[in-house]
Amino acid sequence: DAFKLIAYPRIFTVNNGSEGIPALWREYYQKEIFKKAPGYLGIHSKKKMNPKEFLYGIGCNADDVSIVPEGFVELEIPAFTWAIFTCEGPIPNAIYHTWYKINEQWPPESDYEKILDYNIENYSPKNNSSNKYTSELWLALRKKSES
Repeated sequence: DAFKLIAYPRIFTVNNGSEGIPALWREYYQKEIFKKAPGYLGIHSKKKMNPKEFLYGIGCNADDVSIVPEGFVELEIPAFTWAIFTCEGPIPNAIYHTWYKINEQWPPESDYEKILDYNIENYSPKNNSSNKYTSELWLALRKKSES
């Protein structure tokens, strides 16, 4: 089903995202933006964007707040089939490693293809520098016949 998220967003390019996204997370906590809305999701969106740009936001389920706080946007995520990958280890390396494995090993014979419009990182509230830390990467998919 479709669902709504809220996000504290920034626009990145393929060239500045790997440095800019961790900086956005630092800003989110150093400036105590988390007091406006919990930040347990990293939300990627390429919907209606220049092919070299993407929106990345830190946020939560829209039901977690009564109103969309200033500086945040509401994102309506369409209904998709989601593949959920468990990432194990410290952040951000665990996420990068999981993305690498997905991109290198996605089986061409699969009945599904990746939709690059949206993907979601779901972080647990535990010590994210631990080797035992787990997070999730949600990847939107569609049947190849639906393309």
